[in-house]
Amino acid sequence: MPLHSSLTVPEVLDTIFEALFNEILNPDEDEWDSDHEARASLVALALTCRAFQEPALNQLWKGQLVFTPLIRCMPEDVWMHEYEWEGESGSDPDGTKKSLRFRRQPREADWERFDYYSRKVRQMGFRREYDLESSQEDEVDPKVFLTLASYRPARTYLPYLRSLHLGKWNSSVIPVIQAFFGPNMKHVSVTSTMFGRGDIQHHYLPPLYSSISRWSPKITTLTFEMLDFWREADPEFLDMLRQLKGLRSLTISSGYWQEQPREKLTKTIGDLEDLEEFCNPHIDSEVISLFTTKTGRFQSLRVFGSQVVDLDLIGPLLESMRCRLIQLRLMTLYNGPYRGPYSLDSIDFRPLANTSHPGHWTLTTFRFEIPLDAPFLGIVDGGQTMEDLLRPLLALPNIRSFTIALDSVVDLTDGWLKEAGRAWPSLEYINLQTESRRMPTIGFAGLLTLAELCPELCCKFERFMTLKLHGSPITSSEDVFAFLKNSFTISRLPYLVDNDKPGRIETGEARGPHDELWSKVKILLDLYSE
Repeated sequence: MPLHSSLTVPEVLDTIFEALFNEILNPDEDEWDSDHEARASLVALALTCRAFQEPALNQLWKGQLVFTPLIRCMPEDVWMHEYEWEGESGSDPDGTKKSLRFRRQPREADWERFDYYSRKVRQMGFRREYDLESSQEDEVDPKVFLTLASYRPARTYLPYLRSLHLGKWNSSVIPVIQAFFGPNMKHVSVTSTMFGRGDIQHHYLPPLYSSISRWSPKITTLTFEMLDFWREADPEFLDMLRQLKGLRSLTISSGYWQEQPREKLTKTIGDLEDLEEFCNPHIDSEVISLFTTKTGRFQSLRVFGSQVVDLDLIGPLLESMRCRLIQLRLMTLYNGPYRGPYSLDSIDFRPLANTSHPGHWTLTTFRFEIPLDAPFLGIVDGGQTMEDLLRPLLALPNIRSFTIALDSVVDLTDGWLKEAGRAWPSLEYINLQTESRRMPTIGFAGLLTLAELCPELCCKFERFMTLKLHGSPITSSEDVFAFLKNSFTISRLPYLVDNDKPGRIETGEARGPHDELWSKVKILLDLYSE
C-alpha cells in the first residue's frame, strides 16, 4: 500500500517522530529511557520503509546518555570490551564490570559510520544523577577520550550537539573536553554530585571554562553545581561569563558562592545584559547590598531563585531587586543545631505589595520554603500570624502558581482560601506543606470555595512525606466518601493530586487506612473525572 501523501512531507514525519522522541527524553522523568515502547516504535519505523528511516534515526540518536554507542559504530577491530573482577582486568566476559577501549588507533577509514550518526546527536548526558549500571551501557575507558582528543587531523566529534550534561558517567571526558564543544552548543551543565570525589580535579576546570567561551560562545543556559571544586578557578570562570554575551540562564551552587570573591562575581553576573534566569546564589548580610537593580544590574532578570541565610534579609532583598520578575523562588538555609527557633515576624513580603515594584504586576509564580524540620518559635503575643504574613501577597494580581512550605501552614483557614481565590482568579496550582502535628483548620468547605473561584486550579495540599495535613478530614475515607457523595451535582470539585494532572484526586489510598470505603471513593473519583 502506498504511503499517504502527507507522510511524504519531511516536516510532517519529523513532527510525528519528534513526539515519540519526547516521550523517551523527558527531563521530568527520573529514568533516561522511561518509555521503552516509544523507542521500540521508532526502531520499527526506521525498519518499515526508506521514507521513515532517516527521520526515525534522527530521533533515536538525538539524545545519548553516554558516548559508548558512537564508539561501537566504528569497525569491530577498532574497539573491545574489557572486563574487571576482584581488582583485575582482562577480556574474560565473566568479569563483573565492563568498559569499552580501543584495540588500536583509529584510521581515517574508520570514521564513516561514526560521523553519520554523530551528526544526529543533539543532547549528550542526562540532567539528573543516573546509574550507569542500570542503563546496561558500557563505560568508556578514559584512554578512549584521550585518543579522540589527540587524533590528527583534529576533529569535531559532535558537530551539532546542543546540550551537554556532564556527570558521573562521563567524568573521564573532562580533561579533554575541548574536543567535544562546538558552535551549536546552547546548554551546558556540570554537576559534581554526580561525580565521585576523585573523578574531577581542580586543574580540569580552567580548560573547561576556556573551551566553553572559545568554542561555544552562543551558550544560553549554564549550570555549575560543583560544591567543593571551585576554589582555584575563579578568574577563568569570570572570564568565561564575560564572553558568553547571549547567556540567559545561570545556576550556580551555593557552595561555590560562599568560596568566591562575591563582589566581583555578583557584578559580573549582574552586568550580563541578556540574563533572564539566575538561581541558587547564597545571600547573607555581607552580600545583600550587591543584589540590587539600582546600579543598572539584573535589568533583564525574570526568574530569580535564591538561598537566604537570614529570614530578616527577605524584605530588603525584595525591595532592592526591583525586576519585572515572573518567577520568584526563595529558600532559607535555616537549619542545624546552631540556629535558634525562627519567628514569622522576621519574614517580610510587603515590598511586593507596593504597586511601584515592577514585580508586583508581572509575578506569576511564587515559592517560599523553610526546612520543615527547622525549629519554630510559634506565634508570639501581638506578632504576625500566618495569614498576616501572606496578606501582602494577596495584592499580587497575576499569581498562577503558589507554594509555601513551613510549619505555620497548618494555621491557614478556609477563610484564607476564600481570600486567595478572590485575589488570584487565574490560580492554576497551589501547594501548602507542613509537618505540624497540630490539627489543621482547612476543610472541604474552603477547598470547594477555592475551586469555584479559581476554575483552572489544581490543588496539592501536602504534609511532607505523607502528602497530607495530619488530622485533616481529607485523610479519612469516611469523610472523603461522604463529601463526594453529597457533592455529586457539583460541576467542579477541588482536587487533591500527586501527579500534576488537573481534575484528578489523590485519595491517600496507598498512605491511609486500607478499608473498603477507599475503593468506593475511587469509583466516585472516576465518575467525576469523566
